[in-house]
Amino acid sequence: MLFVPHLKRRGHLDNLHFTLCLIGSRQIVPDDDWGTSGWSILAPNLTIYGFDADAKACAIANQNFARSPKNWTEIHVPIALWDNEGIQTLHLTEPPGCSSLFPLETLQVERFLEYLFDGPFPRETIQVETTTLDRFCQMQGIKSIDFLHLDVQGGELNVLDGARKMFQTGILGVMTEVNFLPLYRQQPLFGDIDRFLNQQGFSLFNFNLPEGGKVNWQNSTCLEELRTQRLVWSDAYYFQDLLAPTRQSSAPPQQLMKLACLADMLGFMDYALEVLLFLTQNYASDPAYNTANVILESLIDLPHLAKRGITQLAAIRSIIDYADSEVITSVEQASKSLESIVLPLQLREFNILLIPDWSIDEEILGLKFVEIFNRLLSYHRVCNQISLVFYADNIEREQAEMILSYVSLIVMENINIPIEQALDYTIVGDVTEEQWQEIITHLNAYIKFQYGDRSKIERLGISHLHEISL
Repeated sequence: MLFVPHLKRRGHLDNLHFTLCLIGSRQIVPDDDWGTSGWSILAPNLTIYGFDADAKACAIANQNFARSPKNWTEIHVPIALWDNEGIQTLHLTEPPGCSSLFPLETLQVERFLEYLFDGPFPRETIQVETTTLDRFCQMQGIKSIDFLHLDVQGGELNVLDGARKMFQTGILGVMTEVNFLPLYRQQPLFGDIDRFLNQQGFSLFNFNLPEGGKVNWQNSTCLEELRTQRLVWSDAYYFQDLLAPTRQSSAPPQQLMKLACLADMLGFMDYALEVLLFLTQNYASDPAYNTANVILESLIDLPHLAKRGITQLAAIRSIIDYADSEVITSVEQASKSLESIVLPLQLREFNILLIPDWSIDEEILGLKFVEIFNRLLSYHRVCNQISLVFYADNIEREQAEMILSYVSLIVMENINIPIEQALDYTIVGDVTEEQWQEIITHLNAYIKFQYGDRSKIERLGISHLHEISL
């Protein structure tokens, strides 16, 4: 996220309350805990409702939430959301995360089993109570929802169909799993979900294709170099496009502010910026919606924009008159400081720090670097926007450069990717404390890995950064 921390600090979110609904909220991996994975920045004005047919999983999630004090509201409800109220058959599988109200299409699963994952396999069936999101919200007095996340193993369209009234109250964003081929009998596919959401006024923004979401015929010698892939499933991101020409005049500024925050939280910073610019251009007379200062302070964190001169960008010139003079001066001074300290580091939009233990054998360390490069290159949508920042205070820069050049060469040869899609990297060595503090402001995360020097994390002041475990 880029803008939300600055919006929060300047009080623009004080009078906004965000309600998130996570449908299929079983917490399998740490990122499934939305409250602690970044969304807590919206607290205390944040309410999270989780729904799952697994009563035990909901009980564990509620216990985990209650175990330590939190400043937001979070409730996990043990009920299956569907398009009607009643009793349905839940088809349990191994692993449990693939259980569904649709039975497995076993022949299809067996067809791709070797290439997809270990399972799923049918286990047993049980009867579960179902209700609709509309009915639940009516019973609980929930007036509106801002964001829906759905992962219910083929039942996404049924859940959406049971939320038609809530869509009319102003849902702004939807992140849903979609399938391109049926792994469950009679399950709706991507085209069905896309058609429904388009009818509710949503636009598809992008896919987030997981590593297991495609068939890669990796064991086929004749096709290996072609890297033939067939899409199986993905997460799809949808937003209400309140800036469409036919909708601009009717979009309330409060909803626009929420939309900008959701887009930013989910990584769509360009859309967030577009919305914030529109807010400022049209509602700057109200301090709550004049975000000129926030925009300037946020964009200085992007080195590639700072290099061009933020105050000289056409979009920024359209709102520069609404910014405070001291903020403009501060941004211009920061740009000059950035030019001398940060820009030579070849930073990109996403800058990820590694702190290797350079005393490890070069060959062993190099193999681990190859693994990390390969993992990051699997994120095709953003890999050419990533720069790896290697901290190297106890090794000669030339030696570190030699290791990384060799690693980069191996990766490029093995994966056979165009140079413009390659990961960039830079080395930070002997810098002053002031320079390091400036560099930190441009880091997005750090990688925790087997041969990392964990003793330096606290000393370098990076514990606030998002941790990626590889």
